[in-house]
Amino acid sequence: PYSHLGLTGSVGVYVVFGRDGKCRDLQVKLTSGIKPLDQAAWNALVLSIPFQELPADFPNPDLPAYFIFRYN
Repeated sequence: PYSHLGLTGSVGVYVVFGRDGKCRDLQVKLTSGIKPLDQAAWNALVLSIPFQELPADFPNPDLPAYFIFRYN
């Protein structure tokens, strides 16, 4: 959505999901240096919470994940 403005970059967001699908931790670990791009990546995850619950047989109490958003 921002490429038409000439804004490009990558944003890395670290998330930890609990068994219930809710977010326990959410951090931008790699910033694009462009606030609108960072905010768009953040919003994409925040607006998706809660995710589905983890399967009953999932062996860990939570699921860490790292998402990379590339804006070209």
